[in-house]
Amino acid sequence: RNGVVSTQDLSVKAPGWKLSGNGTLVDLGRDTIDFHLLVEIDEATVTSSETEYDLGGYSLPIACSGSINGPRCLPDAEQIIAAAVTTAVQERLGNFLQDRLGTPQQGQGTATDGTAPGEAQPLVPDEATDAPPTEQQPEEDATDQLINRALDRLFGN
Repeated sequence: RNGVVSTQDLSVKAPGWKLSGNGTLVDLGRDTIDFHLLVEIDEATVTSSETEYDLGGYSLPIACSGSINGPRCLPDAEQIIAAAVTTAVQERLGNFLQDRLGTPQQGQGTATDGTAPGEAQPLVPDEATDAPPTEQQPEEDATDQLINRALDRLFGN
């Protein structure tokens, strides 16, 4: 339309991988391209000399931009960093919540607080013990602040 070819749902699938993309393929008025691709490799396992290797199961975002005659397609560092930060925040938040809620980690047999394995500890102290809530440690406050700052940067709040 008006010399601009764009799509929001490019999709190419083949055995073992897929490619998706969106953006402007061609803007004839500006003689530019601005397109974003995501290459995803399926998970697979290969065994060689009795050693098992995990292959695939990853994705690579690629940003293509520049003039139509000489576009540059490079790994999209912004997307890669955002994904790494998101993963790190999710892991830390998961660990933080696991510590706070007292859910047992995998491999633990029985909980020492009388709950069944996999069952969360109650959020309210047991009335029989009347244990006061524990104070937050400074390290936990720093973790909260780090997580909140990262989420603010990711979501622009």
